[in-house]
Amino acid sequence: MNLHKILTNLKHNKKRPFGDWDKIHQEVAKAIGTKYFCVVSANGTDDYGQPNDAWFHDDLHYRLLSFYEPTWECYVAYLQCSQQLTFAQWTDGEKQVARRIGLSNFEYWSPDGACWKPAGNNALDFVGNMEYRLKLSYKLPSELWNCVVELETQLVHLDDVLNTHVGAMRTFGTGATRNTDVNKLDYEGFLSPTVLKRYAEYLHKHRVQADGNIRESDNWQKGIPKDVYMKSAFRHFMDVWSCHRGVGNADLEESLCATLFNLMGYLHEVLKGDSK
Repeated sequence: MNLHKILTNLKHNKKRPFGDWDKIHQEVAKAIGTKYFCVVSANGTDDYGQPNDAWFHDDLHYRLLSFYEPTWECYVAYLQCSQQLTFAQWTDGEKQVARRIGLSNFEYWSPDGACWKPAGNNALDFVGNMEYRLKLSYKLPSELWNCVVELETQLVHLDDVLNTHVGAMRTFGTGATRNTDVNKLDYEGFLSPTVLKRYAEYLHKHRVQADGNIRESDNWQKGIPKDVYMKSAFRHFMDVWSCHRGVGNADLEESLCATLFNLMGYLHEVLKGDSK
């Protein structure tokens, strides 16, 4: 059962008092806090609003408010409970949180010894077919405890805090260590070598000028007016669009590369601060 299913159960639960919930449901509920729950009548027909107590009572029925979205506290409570799931079975959200917390703060289940063992020194990263849980002693950095925003927003805006306080070092199997690569630009993943090679071939082909001379490869960086880039980009995009619609006879790869050149040149001028 993943966190999504647990939250769905808590949002629709009207039949069982808190004392009858299993451990993982109770721990997740406690991490969420009573302010996001309402008390439900014993027969499940009426909601009595948010509880005034700071804690849950075993004999009362509770339902999670429908608008609640998981926060870091909620994920930590879930990851600290024994999963009985392999890492490959976790949801993308659970994997993202776990990786930002860092492997050194997790334990893995060792079936041969029937016990939990520290994970940090035994693996480079999470292994898909192994079960992990967050160490019960783990506490979130204090900077995160009061952040009540959706998970996706937190992952974007709290990376700096996480890099400073959570899993900030990577330890490789050889013993070598490096800072985490979170928040570092991933050129290898963002760019396609196939596209860059084809684009370079296009640029190299067009280095020959009308007068027969060969222009320098970075000649365009000396500055071309943005109006020129815009008009040229529009012409080449029309060729791309016509090919896409099946009504053009232009070379599609050439037209795409030409459009890319003009857009890149325009952006270059923008970043230079040229207003013309």
